[in-house]
Amino acid sequence: MTALAGRGFRRFPAACLAFLLAAAQPAYAQSDDAGPDFAAWESVAERAGGVLERDAVTIARLELLRREVQVWRERFLAAQSLNDVPIDTVRSQIEALGPAPEEGATEPEAIAERREALTVRLGELLAPRLRAEEAFQQAGGIVGQIDAEIRAQQTEALLEIAPSPFNPANWAEAAGDIRDGASGLIREAREALDEPEERGQTARRLPLVLFFTVLAGLLIGRGRAWTESLTMRVRQR
Repeated sequence: MTALAGRGFRRFPAACLAFLLAAAQPAYAQSDDAGPDFAAWESVAERAGGVLERDAVTIARLELLRREVQVWRERFLAAQSLNDVPIDTVRSQIEALGPAPEEGATEPEAIAERREALTVRLGELLAPRLRAEEAFQQAGGIVGQIDAEIRAQQTEALLEIAPSPFNPANWAEAAGDIRDGASGLIREAREALDEPEERGQTARRLPLVLFFTVLAGLLIGRGRAWTESLTMRVRQR
């Protein structure tokens, strides 16, 4: 009888531990947030990729798409703090079980089962956060691609506005513009030189006029090449 009582007494702590672990089960069974609608985001990301692959997409369409992707990016940033309270609770429960046994060692079955259940639960709570971090990086990459395409289109538009002076097809129109501009400058210069006071001001401004004349000639001669070089650098980024 005494032996039976002794064995029962020795089993009592293990039974109490199992009871306490089972009673604590609801402590981490809190409702967790699954985060943003990742399926909907995948659809947006796929559509954005298709738009960027097209040859003719307007800047207005790109800017609209950028705003949409940026909204998703902000959602993913906020989702990186999902389930903070449940995660902290589960981690505290795991720490309360003590360090995991070393390789080859064992621990009471009730504790081992509890540790495994808590570890699984922790992975479930962390999954939306990890996925949100990945989607945040993906959205940032898409925004960068859209910005690069917008800059490239804006640069091309500038090139179309300024025709190359080295193209013979543009020489006749350019010669007419130069002739008209030169005639106007000569006429204004003659009118100004007729006045003594204006002659003095013109003489003082002559170095500045010569500087801007040289600068204008340099821009006319090299402006196209510089702009094309800038375009290539933007596209290579």
